[in-house]
Amino acid sequence: MPRFNYKEKYTITPCILLIVLLMCSICLVAIGGTILSDESKGIPRFTMVSIGAFALTIGVLIVIMILFAVCIKLPIYIFFLAVIFILHVVLGSLALAATSKYDGDIYTVVKKVFDDYVNNPQVDDKKTVVDIVQQDFKCCGVEGPQYWNSSGFKQYPTSCYKHNSFDNALYEEGCVSSFEKSIIPKFRAVGGIAIAMTLVEGFGIVYCYILVNSDPEEWQRLLA
Repeated sequence: MPRFNYKEKYTITPCILLIVLLMCSICLVAIGGTILSDESKGIPRFTMVSIGAFALTIGVLIVIMILFAVCIKLPIYIFFLAVIFILHVVLGSLALAATSKYDGDIYTVVKKVFDDYVNNPQVDDKKTVVDIVQQDFKCCGVEGPQYWNSSGFKQYPTSCYKHNSFDNALYEEGCVSSFEKSIIPKFRAVGGIAIAMTLVEGFGIVYCYILVNSDPEEWQRLLA
């Protein structure tokens, strides 16, 4: 019977896992960047931590760790998988938890942005934030254009119109709804990717552990 090729298995399978993790990490970096972009438009985050910053940081960290993983020994490789497994569990839990309780939180943070401007219309920075939010999310008011009527404005801000001009169509959707449609699917994507990565990492940890313990003497020789 041919001898089991430990060195080949050690090389190929962990490398496949690293490639899968690398691809998922790049997705995390991309989505985390778009979430940060949404958050930078002036609407405060409504979660305990910034999901975008967390996803981006973990994605970049894992990419860096993967680049070094090709030259580390198996025990360190298993430790590396365990660390990123924990990080992804935390990230996935935070992202998915945020999607289950976002309704009131998003309304509160968006309304505060608009109310701050209504209460201090002479402050240019507050007006700029509202204009950026309405133009970038293609919305008008908190729950619709009627917000401006009830706030005592005689006309809608120009940012309520397409291309920031009174000559164009008025945005009818409120900024709460528009912001939800933009950021919540991204949270779900981050949560889904993070959970999927934990499955890959969990398999990798179990696989490597079993492989090491299948013939400790052979592994000691290979890792020496």
